[in-house]
Amino acid sequence: MTEKGNPIRATDIAIIILLIISIVISGLSYQAIIDLGPKPKGYTFALMAKDMGADWWLAYIGAGKWYLESKGHEVVIGNPEYSEAKANSILKTWAANPDIDAAIISGMGVEAIVGGIKDMADAGKLVIITNCEAGYVPEVPFSIMFDSDWGGSAGAEKIVEELTERYGSPQGTVILSICDPANPDLNERAEGYRSIFNQYPNIEVHEVSAPIDRVAGAKTQATTLLRTLPKVDAMGSVEYEGTMGLLAALEDEGMLLPIGDPNHVIFTCIDGGPGPVNDALSEDKIDLVIDQPVMAYNALAAYYALKILGGETVEFQVGQTITADDVDCTYIVPGTGLTEPGTTWAPATVIDVTTEYGHVRLGTSALLLTKEDLADPTLWSNIAAIKDVTGWGF
Repeated sequence: MTEKGNPIRATDIAIIILLIISIVISGLSYQAIIDLGPKPKGYTFALMAKDMGADWWLAYIGAGKWYLESKGHEVVIGNPEYSEAKANSILKTWAANPDIDAAIISGMGVEAIVGGIKDMADAGKLVIITNCEAGYVPEVPFSIMFDSDWGGSAGAEKIVEELTERYGSPQGTVILSICDPANPDLNERAEGYRSIFNQYPNIEVHEVSAPIDRVAGAKTQATTLLRTLPKVDAMGSVEYEGTMGLLAALEDEGMLLPIGDPNHVIFTCIDGGPGPVNDALSEDKIDLVIDQPVMAYNALAAYYALKILGGETVEFQVGQTITADDVDCTYIVPGTGLTEPGTTWAPATVIDVTTEYGHVRLGTSALLLTKEDLADPTLWSNIAAIKDVTGWGF
């Protein structure tokens, strides 16, 4: 016995130590539970292009997928393979799926998938349209695509400029591929071309239309005109496949000649892409390509969709300008380290298309592509050609 009480036994010390360790461990465990607790559920987005068999649509879908996944959200993808019936069926299935919160889709032409969009809206799911309108759907808060009328006008203005340089005044014969007159977006592009050509009575325009087999149809009709008209000075095209048909017709007739050759057929088109179009541009056989910001459409749509799903009010005023500083819809392309979508989509202008489509449109800018621009590694067609890109989503 000590002067101050009973002696402290070894067993008592051991118990005390165990109690201290237990308290410390309990505290650490509690802290771990706080740090590693359940996180808020992300959203599930459904993405649908017209068909996943082309580089264009892979890049288009990939953009939305990569942006959304970088923000921690899930993505499912539907491929209607250019079938309107299949597109509606996919939308109906998504509408019935409780796990899907929203969809970002490309239209299939006038009124073709209105039923499927209404199914989604009736199920309380957000739908945003990008790249191509889908008829009158006020259920959609807005669409995103480049300013089609501006694109066609830019292509026509370049042709007028070159004809004036060649002849001293705007005159000559032009073949214009309008592709599919039932497609509202392609019609807008064609109207852009027409609005400029109509100002010059000495410019004669012959239109070709091939809505079914766009490449072969455009080639066949253009070949007939090349063989029957006294002279063709220029060609314009409102979309990629029609452009390939016109280029093939020129090549077969020995008329696909470089800029600077006195017999060069002036050529402008909307939509660049790996293969014949970019090849012809690199060889100075195309004067101008109006290239869409493919890597921006779905990422920009997803940026605003996340705000809406999060309870924010997203309103656009007609005439409003949206710059690249206003939003951050960037992401890293897997396997490349490249940051997209860059800034060529901006500025975007809010356009009133409520009469035609029931909502406003964010009309993005586009790149007036020349030979020198083909060296840009962030060009969508260059990314589509990279074999190391992973996770396209399909």
